[in-house]
Amino acid sequence: LYRGLEEMGLAESTLIVITSDHGEEFWDHAEAEFELGGDPRGIYGIAHGHSMFQEQLRVPLIFSGSPVATGRQIDVPVSLVDVAPTVLDLLAEPAPDSVSGRSLRPHLDRRQTPVQEARPLYSESPAYGPESWSLVVWPFKVILRGDEKALLFNLEQDPLEQQDLSALEPERLATMLDRLRAFQGRLQASDPSTKMDIDEETQEQLESLGYLE
Repeated sequence: LYRGLEEMGLAESTLIVITSDHGEEFWDHAEAEFELGGDPRGIYGIAHGHSMFQEQLRVPLIFSGSPVATGRQIDVPVSLVDVAPTVLDLLAEPAPDSVSGRSLRPHLDRRQTPVQEARPLYSESPAYGPESWSLVVWPFKVILRGDEKALLFNLEQDPLEQQDLSALEPERLATMLDRLRAFQGRLQASDPSTKMDIDEETQEQLESLGYLE
């Protein structure tokens, strides 16, 4: 793809964004998931869509092209909801008021100094098993499942999420759950849940990918 852009003389004026919608698990939390249960398929430890652990939530995010600084690595956790406002900002286009997230241009623009500011990161809705949510307020992360099971991790000390701190730090767990529910409340208040009509071809494509039944 990049070679083709070079051949057309477009490489220098093209913004490239590489990311993923989810990660994959390779037996990272097989025992924990088996004990927690809930996946109707009986699948634990592999693939994706059944837990809120970091191996499924953390994905690459790479920006390349003008005016992105070459070789700059940002350690502050960001979210996929930031992609759209970032692309629009880099292309000098206004973002609609309905767009969530914030522009990451201060991290990327070679003419600006990176802004190292972490903020809460929210995730929800695995495809299989009980409805689940997670919130990262660095360095702590809480996972809440629809069956009221809650997990707490310190990602700085335990990046692989092997030690659940929920029983050891009940006060912190309660604080994190309060923040998670407050975050959910703000999202529900701002989400109009508008419906979108799609054409037959798009519907067939979504069905073939398993996103519609």
